[in-house]
Amino acid sequence: MIGVGILDSGGCNVNVIPSPQDLGRLKNEVVFYIEQASGVECGFTDNDFWQQGCNLVNSRAEVINKSNIILLDDQLPFSFQPEKRKIFITNIDVLYDYNKFLCLMAKNVDVYSFHPGVLDPEKH
Repeated sequence: MIGVGILDSGGCNVNVIPSPQDLGRLKNEVVFYIEQASGVECGFTDNDFWQQGCNLVNSRAEVINKSNIILLDDQLPFSFQPEKRKIFITNIDVLYDYNKFLCLMAKNVDVYSFHPGVLDPEKH
């Protein structure tokens, strides 16, 4: 089964922190690894995720290690070199926050962003 990791972004972005009920609907298809306290800003407790069949883990590194796909906001305070292929789905603005991609520039890492990437004439 595919492992999907959810990292604590320090905020509430429902694109990267789905509700426990939504994750519960997929528990027979996907194994979820949730960094502890990830949903607090969205009003979800660790117990909410646990009751829906999610696995709570202590650290960011453990979430990444156990997961095939990792959801995260644009907060990337880490760099690493995974031995196995990892897919990151993130909210990085690919046109203006390119430096945030640098810590994900590693062998075995694919990055996808759902940020709209619209040119802002005031930033150009």
